Amino acid sequence: MPAEEPPPQQQKQQQQQQQPGPRATRLHETYTLALTRTLAKISAPDVFAACYPCIEKGAGGLLAQVRAQMVGKLREKCEREFENIVVARDPRNRPRQPQQPPSHHTVCPPQILAAHHAAHLLPHRSVLHAKLDNARARNARLARLVRRQRRRRGLCSGGLRAWWGM
Repeated sequence: MPAEEPPPQQQKQQQQQQQPGPRATRLHETYTLALTRTLAKISAPDVFAACYPCIEKGAGGLLAQVRAQMVGKLREKCEREFENIVVARDPRNRPRQPQQPPSHHTVCPPQILAAHHAAHLLPHRSVLHAKLDNARARNARLARLVRRQRRRRGLCSGGLRAWWGM
């Protein structure tokens, strides 16, 4: 008895889940391009031969085989590791999930800074308050002195006016 096929809508959903999204596709393309370029730099015969000049002189063919074998194994390991990362992170399902915007602070930046610096500024605050109190007391003394001087000046000018008969 043949197995029943799932309905067309379910088949379409399964195909969408199996196909990578545009971001996953671009990630694969970018990685493949970067890996290809990197391995091309490594596998250049003159670059590799410059690392092993004695072997290149004596057994150039063997060095070329070793180079090709190393590049092949490195490509396999890199691709396998990338696939493991892709499977672990599962980018196929992430683009289809609704992305929530990050929550914003409800406190404005000056309040955040003030809260952060409060402990550091506490000793300075007490010193500044003491200086402010001293300045206020000095200003009060000077204000009393100025009022006394104005009173004296008023008395003196009143006496002069009386003397001059103004």
